[in-house]
Amino acid sequence: FLGIMVGDGHLGHRIRNMGNYIMENSEIRISGNINEFHYHGFIQNLFKSLFNLNLKYSRDSAPGAVVLGVDSKGLVQYLNKVCGLILNRKGKKLRIPKIIRISNKEIKCAFLRGLADTDYTVSFKNKTKLGYTYPVIRGTFLSKKLIKDLEGVYKEFEIPYCTHYDEKKYDPRFKKIYIS
Repeated sequence: FLGIMVGDGHLGHRIRNMGNYIMENSEIRISGNINEFHYHGFIQNLFKSLFNLNLKYSRDSAPGAVVLGVDSKGLVQYLNKVCGLILNRKGKKLRIPKIIRISNKEIKCAFLRGLADTDYTVSFKNKTKLGYTYPVIRGTFLSKKLIKDLEGVYKEFEIPYCTHYDEKKYDPRFKKIYIS
């Protein structure tokens, strides 16, 4: 679950002064693609089994995007203070949570599974005379701290890897160039 949250999750906590009253909102959101409905069910079942809460499914404003979410101040505080997930904008501050970094290999493997499910892709390159048969698994992240943490886990598991920094990529969904 923490891998899913680091990949596609968001913990939000906002306090707004509305003049006559203060409004406080704590939210957990997991973004996804509308075509991945089977995975959304997996996430909803996992969340229910962990926290005995139901994630609400809704369409996002971005084309083809959906959001699974719940509002819970207590759970947001737990995931932030105990599990080490970052509140609000993750961006360049993002790391593998310390609770995972100091855990055993089984926990680290589960974390990688959640992160890979959300932020990795699999493709096949044409590196042989047989055509597109060379598998490549790729994760792309903004945070260099997260990349360094992942390199440590890859080394621990003896997973061969190659790291590139500051790659520019055009995202046609938002018509912008991003550096990752």
